[in-house]
Formats: sequence, structure tokens, C-alpha cells
Amino acid sequence: MSIIFIGDPGVGKTTLVVELAKPSPSKSVSRYVEVLSPSYEELNELRQRRQREDGTEVFETTATEGKQVRELQIRVELPTGSKRDLQVQWVDTPGELWKNNRENPSNNSREEWEELLSAFQAAKGIILVLSPHCNRLKSQHVRQAWLETQDLRQRFFDYEEWIQNFDNWLNFLSQNVKISQQVIICLNKADLFCEDCEAVTQKLPLEPSNLDIKKIQDYFLENYFQEVQDRMTEYHRRTQGNSLNVFITTKDNRLLLESPWIYLARLIRN
Repeated sequence: MSIIFIGDPGVGKTTLVVELAKPSPSKSVSRYVEVLSPSYEELNELRQRRQREDGTEVFETTATEGKQVRELQIRVELPTGSKRDLQVQWVDTPGELWKNNRENPSNNSREEWEELLSAFQAAKGIILVLSPHCNRLKSQHVRQAWLETQDLRQRFFDYEEWIQNFDNWLNFLSQNVKISQQVIICLNKADLFCEDCEAVTQKLPLEPSNLDIKKIQDYFLENYFQEVQDRMTEYHRRTQGNSLNVFITTKDNRLLLESPWIYLARLIRN
């Protein structure tokens, strides 16, 4: 498989995939990335509707009970206007799988762990999706998203926990990826921490025809990954320069949603 799509439990991977697969509302709205299979209808069935007290509806997903792997075929427009198809393994794992195998490598889920490691090592690219920490969230965006303050601590890491989780992922990646693999870390739920997602897409060259990865990385690192830049530098040293890039993503902005795939498609051939 070309790409592994993975992330923290409950980070919003299902919502990102469903939104990526959503048909364009009109022919005039550009779609640089499309999901060829499964269909939008099939993917949307992975979410459940829940009605709020005010009568509005939201979509939710249930927690993963065991390791699940779904195959996706994604088509991406290249700078030349041609298309490239990417084969993707979307991996969902319960948090316990990571915790148990870091602390007790001989536990009963070892077989699942070994399968996961094999998939990582065979991949040409990895997209890792993380949530922001509580300190990064904008209070006005939280209110607009109907998230209760008392629920935030259950849904998001605090600063110290987030740093530890980031370290755990970098340690895992440094031990299990090859120098030739492309790794992307996406800080998801930008609609909760980015002041103006639309302004970001207007400021940055994210479209296939003018994608400027250096400008994008400089902006994202400075504004959303300041606290871990030293750790990323150390990761590059440990992996002898393995490619590690960062993006921000959200279900609410199509170009931010597509940009990691646009970047990977330029570099990866099936």
C-alpha cells in the first residue's frame, strides 16, 4: 500500500474521510482530491446522528474496539492537471493497543502490533492525525461548536499530555519508518484553534498549481507547532533526515482538508 492514514483515537479521522468523499455541491466548486472508493454513502454510514437539546443534529462516531483497517482509493490532481491514484490503508486502533505494547511488548495484542508495524514499514507515505491541546483552542470557536467547557478535558489533552503524546508518536516513527518514507503530521480540528481558516488558505500557496511546501511549512511551524519544533529537529537528526512535514486540517475548509493529499501525491508513485 502507498499510504497509511492513522491518528489518535477520537481525533476525527472518520469525519475527515467522509468530508473528503463528499460530492461537490456544484461543478463550479473545485475538488482537487476525490475518494473513488468506498462511496460517500458507504463512508457516511460509519457516523451516527445525534440530536442536541436545541433540535440541531450532529454526526458522531463510536470508539474503536479493535484494530480496523479499511482500504481507500483516492485520486489527486497534480500540478500538470493530470490525476494520480493513491492506495490508502486507513488504520483505526484503540488507544490501549499503543499503550499496552509500549509498556508490555509480550501482551495478548502482540500479533496486531506486529501487523501494524509491517504495514508502516511497507508504506511509502504516512499521514498522522493529531488533535490540538486544550490551551490552543479558541473559546469563541469552542462555543460555536457547542462544546461544553467541562467536556474539553475529556476530549482533548492538556498541554503536558499533548507534548508526551507527540513525543510518543515521534519515538514510534523514528523506530519504524525508513528515510525514504514521507511522513505528514496533521493537527486536526483547525476550526477550533485557527482564527480564520479561510484567511490561511488565501495566504498560503496550497493548490496543486502553486504549492510551495517551504512557505507552507514555515507558516505552520511558526504558528501551530512552535512548542515541538526542537523535538522535530531532533527527530530529523535521529532518522538521518526522514521527511517530516506538518499541516493543519479541518472538516470545514476544503483546501486545508485536501492539502496533505495534494502534497503527498506529488511525491508518491504507486
